[in-house]
Amino acid sequence: MCTSIFSLFSSYASVAESTDLDVTGNWKGDKASISAFVKLEPGENTFNLPLEAMDVDLWWPAGYGEQIMYNMTATVDASRMTRALGFRSVRLQTDSGDAMPGQQWVCSGLVCPHE
Repeated sequence: MCTSIFSLFSSYASVAESTDLDVTGNWKGDKASISAFVKLEPGENTFNLPLEAMDVDLWWPAGYGEQIMYNMTATVDASRMTRALGFRSVRLQTDSGDAMPGQQWVCSGLVCPHE
């Protein structure tokens, strides 16, 4: 599951108002969309909404594979915004199990070279 963080600029609201926020991703999953009743304040608003992304193709580091992109669309009233995003997993492995233990980064299952 991924947690999506949205920053919306509410320029049309001069006072606080409550409205529906709908978010949809174009990937597989029963919970690839979510609706929330939110309170918009004038200016920038930030919301954390959980979306489920199942069986997505990972975004690979440059030179190691494709950078697969997906679209996420947020709708508030009649306003709609779509942004492209990629999925990847990054972790710090502190013991590689090799003869020389150490730290290495693993990105989308690929051990990243040290430079």
